[in-house]
Amino acid sequence: MRIIFLFLMFSMINPVIGQVGVNTISPTKELDVNGELRIRNLPIMNNSLDVLSADLNGNTGKISNIKFLKEVYFDEATNPINYTMYSTGLQIVDNVNLGLTNTVVIPARVKATLIVNYSVPMGLAGSFDKVNGYYGIRFLRNNVEAQAGSRKYSIPDRYLLNSFSNDSYSMVSVSTTFIEVVNNSANNNPLTITYSLNGYIEQRHSNASPVEYRFNMWSSSGNNYNWGKSFISTQMYIHN
Repeated sequence: MRIIFLFLMFSMINPVIGQVGVNTISPTKELDVNGELRIRNLPIMNNSLDVLSADLNGNTGKISNIKFLKEVYFDEATNPINYTMYSTGLQIVDNVNLGLTNTVVIPARVKATLIVNYSVPMGLAGSFDKVNGYYGIRFLRNNVEAQAGSRKYSIPDRYLLNSFSNDSYSMVSVSTTFIEVVNNSANNNPLTITYSLNGYIEQRHSNASPVEYRFNMWSSSGNNYNWGKSFISTQMYIHN
């Protein structure tokens, strides 16, 4: 009874249209509060809900179709990864471990949009190797290739170059963006997804054996020219 009495002391009910005012005698809504609002206990809700918002006049309403940035995952290479081919003929290697992963945890009972970005410098470590073929990135989702995120490029045809001693054309930077929407709203448990990068080499022909390929960066210290260092990042947005 004490709570009801205190509430009535600070409120005014409009008997005609059933509007209640707190600290105001002229309410304009069913509940019109002239002051601050405090709620001592709010439940944690992981399922998709609309968002409560207010305009400059304090009028409240809900907003749908909003995505919240929940988490950012980031991994950066710390050293170059070399892989050596010991044959001059056709060879294909698609599992060079670059040590770059993002393990994403999607909360229970939510829908999420995941945006993955990566950039990986790669090229030939030996300046005088004449070689052609392809190299690139094999993009894995839970250890299975997601081809939409894989990228493979032709190795610059160094047979057409007059000089093979200039490191400035030895590497390129390969990058892309991979986006997917994951619906975990019917699951009472978190969902884990791991994205990882594997180096890809398809050597068609070479004038020398061995041929050394390099991923992640030119050097762990000193000059990396304009290639930078490898990274993979994932942004997780939660749908309301």
